Amino acid sequence: MIRPAFLRNTYLHLGLGTYTMRSSPVFTLVAGVALIAACGGDGDGGGGPSNTAPTASFTYECTNLVCSFTDNSSDEDGTIASRSWDFGDGGTASGASANHTYIQAGDYEVTVEATDDAGESTTSDPQTVTVTAGSAVSQASFTVTCTGPSCVLDNTSVASGATTTYEWAFGDGQTSTDEEPGSVTYTVTAPTTFTITLKVTSDGELSQATKQVHVSPAAGLTCAGVACTLDLTSAATVTVTLTARDCEVQGNTFVITNPEPSVTLFTNGCFSPAVGTSFELNNGEAYAAGTQLAAEVRTGVAGAENPQLRVTGTFEDGWTLEFDDGFVGVGEPDFNDLVIRVVATPE
Repeated sequence: MIRPAFLRNTYLHLGLGTYTMRSSPVFTLVAGVALIAACGGDGDGGGGPSNTAPTASFTYECTNLVCSFTDNSSDEDGTIASRSWDFGDGGTASGASANHTYIQAGDYEVTVEATDDAGESTTSDPQTVTVTAGSAVSQASFTVTCTGPSCVLDNTSVASGATTTYEWAFGDGQTSTDEEPGSVTYTVTAPTTFTITLKVTSDGELSQATKQVHVSPAAGLTCAGVACTLDLTSAATVTVTLTARDCEVQGNTFVITNPEPSVTLFTNGCFSPAVGTSFELNNGEAYAAGTQLAAEVRTGVAGAENPQLRVTGTFEDGWTLEFDDGFVGVGEPDFNDLVIRVVATPE
């Protein structure tokens, strides 16, 4: 990119978006200016906004014939007003959670219908719930706690038979016959629900317990416009590398603003540091889950009206941030002024 001589070492930052997540650490990348988007629904004939149907979903857990169900439905432009359960055996219920005891062992197709505050309803995809009759000499049970992509399991089953075996299925093809498997780590690129099943056979009699777990990548980067968030759901180290550049303006910088004190990684990105330079944040030590990180990509183009950030990649491969500093000219925007790679490595 050819820069006119009148450009100076200037800096434009008109706004910093604030992004809040309920329980996750956030890494916010803001490229010079805040993206302002005006949104409005199509008219419904009466001048009001249109209504978006809710998304219906649920999780469950069972021990032998007894199951409990939890609604996870959501509505992006309102609230869930009611839920209606169909347990697949003729039984029904309502409410945000429900319990149901099946009469006999088998497979049952369960759904929940969610209705929003505007009266529109959606029925979830059916889930096949498998229940067993139970055993007089054993009771399968376990607890599970998940952080990011890893879950820790504790077998709390009781068995009085002379011979007892354990069969675990973790829902992704992984299995174990250990009484205490300890933990299981899933490979996921997006938040995913898995069904964990424990079968306890004691003196030939079967008892079964099932729980669903919600796991997420150890880190997930999502972007909207020029703003991105990096969600560290597990303890992880974070490395930032300047992989390429094609700019001549003074003052394109990359600054970590939180945790304080702020640190400028690229003091003058078009000229310093050298391409290929990597920065290990936190002196190379892992950030604890729950740490909140924030950063800004700042333009040095005087009067720039539209600096932009484009992000691609995955947690497994790392993310590539392509920054255009807002210089106006032939071939712009070219998204090659600074090319930055972000990698989060779980501990």
